[in-house]
Amino acid sequence: MSPAPNAAGMRKAVWMGAILVAGGFWTAFDAISAWRTGAMIHRLSAPALEPWAALGMAILAILMGILLVLAGLGILKSRGGPPG
Repeated sequence: MSPAPNAAGMRKAVWMGAILVAGGFWTAFDAISAWRTGAMIHRLSAPALEPWAALGMAILAILMGILLVLAGLGILKSRGGPPG
């Protein structure tokens, strides 16, 4: 029988997922506005990105955030351990 999930770890996964989703939407908004103007996107100390690359990264961040939130809420569960 597997042990009960760690409640603090599950809450941490929900918060990390929510932050990833928010950052993804923020980057997607900037990517769409940069696409209209033709400007490059600058994030923190990273090199400048083309708008289409930033939009792709934003979509991946949103999807990863949603997966983390689902795992933290217990909706997305493991189907058991390794085979064998």
